[in-house]
Amino acid sequence: MKIRKGLVALTALGLAAVMVAPTGASATAKKTTTKAKKPAAKPTTKPTTAPAPTNAPASTAAPAAAKTGGNAVFGVDAETNNWLPGIGQWGGAGTAVASAVYDHLLAVGADGKEVPNLVESWKASSDSKTWTLTARAGIKFHNGESFDGAAIAANLEHVRTGSTTAPAWGNLIGCTASGQTATCTTKVPWVSFPAYLTGQSGAVVAPAQIKANDGKHLIGTGPFMCKGDCWVPNQKITLVKNPDYWRKGLPKLDSIEFRPIPDEDQRKAQLESGQIQFLLSGNFLTGRDLAKLAADKKIKLLTSENFGTTAYDYANLAKPGPMQDVRVRRAWAYAIDTQTLIDVRAPGASVANGPYPKGSLGYLADNGYPKFDLAKATALIDEYKKAKGVSKVEVTLQTTAVADNQQTIGVMKQMLEKAGFTINLGAPLEQSAYIGFVFVGNYDVMTWNYLAATDPDQMRPFLHSEGCGGPLVCPRSIGTPVLNWGRLSDGTIDASFDQIRSNSDPAVRKQAAENINRQLGENAYMLFRWRARSQFAACATCGGMDALDGVKGEKISFLPAGGFLGAAFLTVG
Repeated sequence: MKIRKGLVALTALGLAAVMVAPTGASATAKKTTTKAKKPAAKPTTKPTTAPAPTNAPASTAAPAAAKTGGNAVFGVDAETNNWLPGIGQWGGAGTAVASAVYDHLLAVGADGKEVPNLVESWKASSDSKTWTLTARAGIKFHNGESFDGAAIAANLEHVRTGSTTAPAWGNLIGCTASGQTATCTTKVPWVSFPAYLTGQSGAVVAPAQIKANDGKHLIGTGPFMCKGDCWVPNQKITLVKNPDYWRKGLPKLDSIEFRPIPDEDQRKAQLESGQIQFLLSGNFLTGRDLAKLAADKKIKLLTSENFGTTAYDYANLAKPGPMQDVRVRRAWAYAIDTQTLIDVRAPGASVANGPYPKGSLGYLADNGYPKFDLAKATALIDEYKKAKGVSKVEVTLQTTAVADNQQTIGVMKQMLEKAGFTINLGAPLEQSAYIGFVFVGNYDVMTWNYLAATDPDQMRPFLHSEGCGGPLVCPRSIGTPVLNWGRLSDGTIDASFDQIRSNSDPAVRKQAAENINRQLGENAYMLFRWRARSQFAACATCGGMDALDGVKGEKISFLPAGGFLGAAFLTVG
């Protein structure tokens, strides 16, 4: 069964959903700061506003035949390091768990547009430098605190200064509160500000939890609650039903346990045996097995192309070595026979030449990214060796300890060495260390899976130089946790993102996104492989998988991490 199409907001940290390592990961990061960029052009058209506010919380009635009660175990691919959104590196698994406890300020509709959730209305000033957010009335946190304008302001201040999220929020000056409203001001016009309220940075935690700096005991407004020491790291997190949830009739389950099971085969086997009732997987080989089980009606399955998420390899542009040379990066791209790699390691995937999927703003069928050509790859390596006076081009390629990822880079190693590379495979990293390793930049090339967005501005923290401290800082940022993991600093890319952030003219934004795509393709700053896919599987008697309705009946995007409205619709039995 295929799910509804749409785009997902993914600005980890304000980018609507996740930073996802090849199979998910987490780690600890230190605080980073960014400098404000020079103001760009003012918007040429006035941004639209959200629906007018209502006086009471909306409710979603249960489907007439829906089952209620019961307990479920949800298998995810990785553990998470911290449950405060400004600090934790959640990944897909972490966002799935967090969304069961924390509601988001805004949700993402099936068309990729923001829709009301905890915030019922939002409005921009004429210059898009002041945003007024109105909190839905009558909502309480699990500890009894009220959700109001002050709670919105406290949460946005938390992500503005958080060690993980700060690089994504350098444009926010701050927010003031009055009753149910919060008024936020920015340094330069921010036409896509609402998109940043849909993901990790939009996950709302109780002010008391922020004040206590408590990343272990989750307090939200969501359908499930953390009672006592609900989290046993690397084992499970057990959440119980919120009997006073503001969306009436939800959740369906009495409790839900999220269990990190990194091994793909083990997670799949536990679903088959009934040890778990739900699972998420981004693995194509697992997906092929799940499809067979679904065809035999042994499980239920939803699949998505992840709304633009891309599998690629990060070249570390700040680390001295061959990957700093465009000839070597292009040789890498020429050397990888992507279709053959897909056939072996990701059957059914589609080739990617950049971060933009077909139909999205910025997509180009030909953006200059090299296509497989072993002769060209070899010639570039020979040219580099001669120019540098070296006998070999040695690069370390790294991924997680998951067997599937190790096998994938093994195939890549063979392809690259045919072109003249000397490839070392780095020590396998446990998922709990993977994101942190990339954050601080101690690598040559690492595999990754990310870069999806409902708005191209959401890719900015990962590709704009401010994401690593600015153009002068990026080359020296190794050892400092940053969001621009590749330490990319390109004047054309920076200027294009500045236009995208502050200009609401669709034609201007489209041209700017295409400029970014060309720069990425021609310079091979990132080494693209395929469009990622998510599989959401459930036991044959489970339900509620596609009941994705917003507070006003809107159809909500399939978000493999933050979707299913915190598993509120899921049923068992």
